[in-house]
Amino acid sequence: MDEKHRMLGFCILSLVLLSAAYAIEPTAVDVLSNISSEQPPIEIGTQLNTSGGTVSTVNFDATTQNPRWKGFVGNITGKFALQDSKNTSLYDWTLTTVQGEVYATRQNTLVGWSTVSCASPANISTEESELGFASADEDSINKTFNLTTHAQFYAGDTLISANSCYSTYLNVGGQSQSDNFSELILADKKLIYTSLLENSVQGFNNETYDYQLIVPDNTNQSSASELYYFYIELI
Repeated sequence: MDEKHRMLGFCILSLVLLSAAYAIEPTAVDVLSNISSEQPPIEIGTQLNTSGGTVSTVNFDATTQNPRWKGFVGNITGKFALQDSKNTSLYDWTLTTVQGEVYATRQNTLVGWSTVSCASPANISTEESELGFASADEDSINKTFNLTTHAQFYAGDTLISANSCYSTYLNVGGQSQSDNFSELILADKKLIYTSLLENSVQGFNNETYDYQLIVPDNTNQSSASELYYFYIELI
């Protein structure tokens, strides 16, 4: 092979390698571990005893567990790797600090990460209809994700500009806040609930987490719970 053809082959190989290197997309989660589900205990009713022949004015305040939504919290471990089609690593790098996103969607086909976008009002309305929400419900998707405040990031190779998607913040220490645990909604064929990763930050119950995420469930309690597909993108 002469020098001209050798250099041409090198250039073609370089372009192939560069193309592969930048084709970064969110991937399916490898391992689910330490899975547990919690809800408040069932308690006996609050006692109230008044005298016969009286009329009592009693104001009640209560918090009711919402069966129309479900939440996920946890920590992330992972690594960067150079792998072949069988997921065999030539070399890998363990991550000590996590950055990126966790995604959850009801879409049962591969997400088109090159064409994802912020969810539109029409996307949200469709999801609400499919799950049995009315847009006027206090806990509807559109009323839950009622902000447009979040950092800029890439979903795969699609740039999501800061403050461009419907978003919300999840609680820290049992209280609402607007500094950490931002969640927003993207869309492909279905909505994609997107949690921007933190790095061991105090979460809703004062434990430290890398992510907190809420997703809606089917409002018809006689139906099966909604199945979600999870992706993670580490950068």
